[in-house]
Amino acid sequence: MTNTNDTEKMSREQLLKYAQDISSLNQDMKKESLQLIKYAEDLSILYEDSKKKRALLEKTQKELSENYYSAVLMGFDLMSLSQEALGRHCKRVSYYAEQLAIALKLSGRSVTNIKLGALLHDIGLTGIPKKDLNDILSGQKSRYLKIYKDHPLVNVRPITSSYRFKEASTIIKTHHENLNGSGFPQGLKKESIPLETRLVTIADGYDTIKMASSKEITPETVFKIMKQDIGIKYEK
Repeated sequence: MTNTNDTEKMSREQLLKYAQDISSLNQDMKKESLQLIKYAEDLSILYEDSKKKRALLEKTQKELSENYYSAVLMGFDLMSLSQEALGRHCKRVSYYAEQLAIALKLSGRSVTNIKLGALLHDIGLTGIPKKDLNDILSGQKSRYLKIYKDHPLVNVRPITSSYRFKEASTIIKTHHENLNGSGFPQGLKKESIPLETRLVTIADGYDTIKMASSKEITPETVFKIMKQDIGIKYEK
């Protein structure tokens, strides 16, 4: 049989071992707690640093956007000063095209590009005198005909130099292209003409017909005239 003293001795040793294990465990937990606290502090510092960087990035993006719109409006103002009626036309086309884009539920970015591209779509016409421009639009001969044919590419270089203007400048350069390839200046066909451009073309055609009318014309009459160019300028 096991001696009672031996049993008590074993129990004391086991208790001592258990206490040592608990003490060691507490030390480990304390170390882990310190590590967790340090980790939390590092995360807090990282978060604050990230927050500051995000705020700086947002500020920079806002400034770039403001400069972007300022540049567009500056170009529009210069065009309006050169030819007031042309400026009013572009402003209306921009509004019509924007409404079409919203109705089709295009992305916010596409709507913005359409609005800005339409606002400057005729910026290349600023070098053509008003009388000569009217002669060209009415089908008469003019020494400015070649300039008119090239106007989607004229004065567009400052716009294309910025990546922010890329989509808007594409609209400007292609707004006289036709679905069947009969347009200018590149003779593009439907597949190569962006949807944004096609919407601006519709808006441009609508306002051009209204401007050309010597008397007030109803929207229904304008649409009837536009239907003659379905498959050429406009889609069904």
